[in-house]
Amino acid sequence: MNIPSDPEALRYDRDLTREELGRTVQALSDKLDVPGRTRERLHRGARSAQDNADRAAQVVKQIPLPAIGVTAAGALAAVWLLRRKRS
Repeated sequence: MNIPSDPEALRYDRDLTREELGRTVQALSDKLDVPGRTRERLHRGARSAQDNADRAAQVVKQIPLPAIGVTAAGALAAVWLLRRKRS
């Protein structure tokens, strides 16, 4: 390890080391903050679920109403046929 002899270089090296140490301490603190990390994960999951729900709502809004009716009628017919076969 080279230790600078110039006072200005020493101060610069000291300041740089302090910054690196500060980042390291912050990273360790973040890793040890389990409740905070858990909260962040929950918020991310909630945002993701909300985004998915919004996208699904947009898709449903784009489907024409007759198509929904035909699909529902087909499902009812399938249920009716299955029950009829079992009887």
